[in-house]
Amino acid sequence: MTSTRTESSTQQPSLKVALLRGDDFHNLYLERLLGSRFEITAVVSEPGHAQRRAIWRNRRWKDGVAAEYHRFRRSIIGKNRYRKRYFDPVHDSFSSSAAPRALEVADINDPRVGSYIAASGPDVCLITCTTKLSETTIRTIGVPIINIHGGHLPDYRGCHCFFTAINDGRFDAIGSTIHFVDAGLDTGDIIEIARPSIRPTDDAERLYSRAERLAAQRLVHWLEELEDGRPIPRTPQAFRGRLVLRRHRTPKDDIAHWLRRRSGRLQIPAVTGSLPDHPWDIQPADDHEPT
Repeated sequence: MTSTRTESSTQQPSLKVALLRGDDFHNLYLERLLGSRFEITAVVSEPGHAQRRAIWRNRRWKDGVAAEYHRFRRSIIGKNRYRKRYFDPVHDSFSSSAAPRALEVADINDPRVGSYIAASGPDVCLITCTTKLSETTIRTIGVPIINIHGGHLPDYRGCHCFFTAINDGRFDAIGSTIHFVDAGLDTGDIIEIARPSIRPTDDAERLYSRAERLAAQRLVHWLEELEDGRPIPRTPQAFRGRLVLRRHRTPKDDIAHWLRRRSGRLQIPAVTGSLPDHPWDIQPADDHEPT
């Protein structure tokens, strides 16, 4: 159960956190949630448009085409609108203190980033939805780094992990993972996997949003444990599973997935999550058939 201190507390925060994030709606939600409980010393934003430009700049043509396809797909079928509604501030009952204005960078491994974070004096650095940190950036930051990964580790690393797990029929591998960052891609020690409830009308976007919100709440719980002087768990990963990249999900895969859902050959079971639903997670949008 998420600590009640997550949303309201009169205790003076003593833990200082820094945040490296993307600019999606759930990234901003995490910033507000952290700001309601801890002192945020620094925020660095690597926007999605900068990440896409970097793909083209590095001549990763297949990944660039895939990134543009997924950007168009999400916009045209309403996935961006759904996520915005889901993480809209009007649903938040906590009040957030003002965080430092985000330092926006084109590359999260810009030499300024590590120095900026280290100079702000955090106890821990959190990261979500940026490109992979280099060993130099990790070393320069100099404090433990914790990531929220939108997938069930060690089964699914990379991106589109919920879509891939549904396609594989791996409903036991639906969740977002809180883990320590090391030099690998989503390979650090696991703190906890937030497994959301699963409903037959769900799709990858709904499950992702639900899991990310639960993971953010659970992350605050573990930071409160750290603040109180208690160690947080860390379990080394077994190195198995799949690395899913943008280019691995093609229009052909999306059409095949839609046909399987439409025909009933792919059905999503009802599963109770490892964490209770939060009232925020029960919204009218969740009762609609997936698009």
